[in-house]
Amino acid sequence: MGRRFPFGVGGDPYPKSQIVIFLALVLVGLFGLGACALILTSGAAGTAAGAKYSVDNVAHKTFNVDLLRLKEAAREALIALDLESSGPFNTKEGARIVATTEKLNIDIVFQRVSTRATRMSVNAKAGFFKKDRATADEIIRQTNIYLGNESHLVRP
Repeated sequence: MGRRFPFGVGGDPYPKSQIVIFLALVLVGLFGLGACALILTSGAAGTAAGAKYSVDNVAHKTFNVDLLRLKEAAREALIALDLESSGPFNTKEGARIVATTEKLNIDIVFQRVSTRATRMSVNAKAGFFKKDRATADEIIRQTNIYLGNESHLVRP
């Protein structure tokens, strides 16, 4: 009695046409999973303050104000949220403020886009991998309020 092969009959246990079909199905499945992940993550990216998140989970928002005014509003927002901060420190691109709590390290970077536009990035880290999106959102929201763009000001 001859040997039994998983696919087909004869000397070749895996005919090329079946291998090609199998690989095509695997690739379609992988691309499908990637697209689902992209759709799910992009759908949850918006926030009330209008901040957008990058792949590394850092909140970004561009404001229609100059660098100096945005730094002042961010400092006021940090005071309103009772966050201890140091800075702003001037950098080549703009400025940086560092704030800390018992559980968070917050890094705020200001990048001058033009004379009338400044990008603010807030990275609220709770350990090596974990990010605190709610705190980053609130810092951007409070900064927006201190710039006069919202009416729900929370004072300390």
